[in-house]
Amino acid sequence: AWDIDEIELYEDVECAGTSVSGRPGTAIDSGNAGGGWGPQNAFGGGWSWGGRQDGNGLFFVGKMFDADVSVKCLKIKSVGWDGKGATEVRVQAFVAAEDEWKNAWIEKNLNVGALSVNTIKLIYGPTEAPTPAPTSALAPIPPPTTDDCGDGEAEIEVTIVFDNYPSETSWELKNTC
Repeated sequence: AWDIDEIELYEDVECAGTSVSGRPGTAIDSGNAGGGWGPQNAFGGGWSWGGRQDGNGLFFVGKMFDADVSVKCLKIKSVGWDGKGATEVRVQAFVAAEDEWKNAWIEKNLNVGALSVNTIKLIYGPTEAPTPAPTSALAPIPPPTTDDCGDGEAEIEVTIVFDNYPSETSWELKNTC
């Protein structure tokens, strides 16, 4: 079981201001302990969410908001008894164009003690104007000559700058010899 007293979602990276958890939407979960323990309780529903695994052995609780919400910080408040927390949380976003949930953040080593509050700040690296890589890393690598493909070795450096979704970035190195 994974029991949560409350999840507060904020548009501010410091979890300041008013939580957006109460905005209109539908709470969803992997399963719960039944009457009175549903997913709406995790978002200020007056009691606790009594989480249970889904058919794949996974736990999840979330909210599909009726309008777009930009969550930059969240607080997960544990219930008043030990042994019902999660040590790792994955914050996901639903990508409608792909009809799929994607990891946006993974937080590990959470405090699972009774009444603990874990604050998770979703601070990403710069994405609008990333720091450019050194010019040499951006310059095209010329194709090898016959001398380069002999029995010698070549050393190259590859710099990859990830955006908000590093798991969606792919790249490939090929031996052209």
